[in-house]
Amino acid sequence: MDRSSGFYRGQRHISVVIRRVLWEASKEIPGSADTIAALRKLGKKIFYITNNSGKTRSQYVQKCKSLGFHAAEEDVICTGHAAAQYINAQNLKGKVYCVGNTSMGVELDSFGIKHFGIGPDEVPGSIEQIGIQQHVNLDPEVSKNSFYIIHEHNILENMFYSYMITSPGKMLSINMALQKP
Repeated sequence: MDRSSGFYRGQRHISVVIRRVLWEASKEIPGSADTIAALRKLGKKIFYITNNSGKTRSQYVQKCKSLGFHAAEEDVICTGHAAAQYINAQNLKGKVYCVGNTSMGVELDSFGIKHFGIGPDEVPGSIEQIGIQQHVNLDPEVSKNSFYIIHEHNILENMFYSYMITSPGKMLSINMALQKP
């Protein structure tokens, strides 16, 4: 830290990607907690960043603390919360279709955003037997100003996604791999 501390002198905020930088699986990468603590001691604001939507901000805070990192929810930037924050700023009316995991739903809930679609849809029959009109009923509360969050899709969800591209609504597509902790 001493040799490189000049680099950090002009920086008030430091953003750190957490996976494979601070920890791998459930183990701290040696020295990373001490480095973050030293940066905090220098008065730096640390932001923990991840593209993994499999956990909420509060779950990331718990993981940070369990591995020796000081963290608060406002220090964590993750895709689910970022998407919910963006959607909330748009003052949308209606529901959001979210093909994703429960953590993404929790983040939408934290802003009071009505949503549906969490979890995988069962695909009935073979690909040849599937038709969007027979298996996807659009929710009438989804307005043309709603956003659709797409994550971890299957064949039926890809068909819905294709249909929504041509719909009059706006679409926010977040497509990332769910990483294991």
